[in-house]
Amino acid sequence: MKYGIFVVLFIALIAVSGCASTGYATKKDSVTAFNSTGNITIHAISVSSNALFIDTSGTDVLYDAGDRKDSTAVINYISKFDINNLTIIPSHHHVDHMGGMIDILYKINVINVLDSGSQYNTKAFSEFIEKAKRKNFVVIKRGDKFMLDENVMIEILSPSHYFSDENDNSIVMKLTYGEFTMVFTGDCEKDCEENMLKNGINLDTDVLSVGHHGSRTSTSDAFLDAVSPEAATIGVGADNSYGHPHAETIEKLEVRKIRIYRTDLDGNIVIQTDGKSFDVMEEK
Repeated sequence: MKYGIFVVLFIALIAVSGCASTGYATKKDSVTAFNSTGNITIHAISVSSNALFIDTSGTDVLYDAGDRKDSTAVINYISKFDINNLTIIPSHHHVDHMGGMIDILYKINVINVLDSGSQYNTKAFSEFIEKAKRKNFVVIKRGDKFMLDENVMIEILSPSHYFSDENDNSIVMKLTYGEFTMVFTGDCEKDCEENMLKNGINLDTDVLSVGHHGSRTSTSDAFLDAVSPEAATIGVGADNSYGHPHAETIEKLEVRKIRIYRTDLDGNIVIQTDGKSFDVMEEK
């Protein structure tokens, strides 16, 4: 049986409708001690933009789902798994990240929607919000923590306030499973990165999901030094009109001897971890 999503918030107990076992999220003062119960996998799905799926023994998470045209590919991919208590997290409200989630809200039983709460004046955003607010819709902020099962936690690192650029309003989150960590950045650019650095956020991680498809406007040297990953994934469409990922970003990763995995070249990327070590596989 899969667990409902357990929410660790510093200020409130949030009711979660439709969760298994209990109707409420559980407030915890500390994270449950790690006791490895098996592997989890993180999937960077090969679509035209960014889509990441976290498969655990408890709540599963879809972080971004590409453009609306990518929804069928994302649905077909994640439907291979025993999905329960699905939580979706649009990193931000640009259609190339959030658009694919609209049809997912129509076609898959989504339990929770975790959202930055920023406003964006597009037809796609309006449709997404209208449908998402029929679910358990939670506006999140820096410092919020969510237990996906007894051993897997995600912590929200950003935003702490709203920036003028929607890219910088991206939900940056850190997944922790035992000794393994992974940071997800959406389209977080330099203002967002600098804000986390200035506020002393612990960014050190094993795997980085590179910001803004490897654009030169993200992944500053200071940010990359603070993150210091062993491996990096880049969610990016093949032959895209923006030239992503940019050569400057690839060079920064290569100079630091960070292993690079790209969905445009490597297809679906699967990261498997037992909470101690991790493996990365390519599914071309």
